[in-house]
Amino acid sequence: MNASNINSLIADASATNMRVALELLFSPHANPVFGASKAVEHEVAAFNALKQLGYLTQSPDEFELVEKLRVTKAKARTLLYQAALREAGDANAGKQELRNILINPLLACDGDIYLIEVPHPLTMDRLRHRIRQLGHLSDGSFSGNVARIKRSALTDLIESLIPQEERAEVVTRLRGKGYQGIDFRSVVQAFLKKAGAKVAGEVGDEVAGNVGESISALFERTWGRLINA
Repeated sequence: MNASNINSLIADASATNMRVALELLFSPHANPVFGASKAVEHEVAAFNALKQLGYLTQSPDEFELVEKLRVTKAKARTLLYQAALREAGDANAGKQELRNILINPLLACDGDIYLIEVPHPLTMDRLRHRIRQLGHLSDGSFSGNVARIKRSALTDLIESLIPQEERAEVVTRLRGKGYQGIDFRSVVQAFLKKAGAKVAGEVGDEVAGNVGESISALFERTWGRLINA
């Protein structure tokens, strides 16, 4: 990002967007008094202002920040984390974030392991914490932007994110698509098993190898496409 970029943003911005961007930029100076805010508060303010002006997308990932802001990957992750912390709402908002990555994730499969891309570091921490709460191991397999989750853990995660009163409807819908099981957990397990087999089938036997050998063969799909298949 350079002076030319900034000048173009200002020239092209609407009056409304400029007002909002200025409010975002100046807000740290009044919290609590001028000059008292830490540098990170001004960085987050500038980050939000750049989203308001359209220079950054509304949900940028690390690479976008590295490319457009010319920062290191570590700096990009820190900025995303700090911005997300300030936007964090109640527990329901955190649950919705996890639902969102399961509704439309980048998915790959390696046996009974499901690989899901989680672009935002705070969401990854939330996912890791919930997996632990459900009694499953979350260690180095949750590294970078990719979570490696066993089928049993993914089943428990999905169950924990669907309200009790909605589970019967989910079971009915999945049974209507041919998935068999005696309860919510077993029906979801059947769905995940078929979904994983479908992904593996499209990349052939290469997926049968170890993770390192399988990376180039991983086929990306979305849960939406798998559910509707």
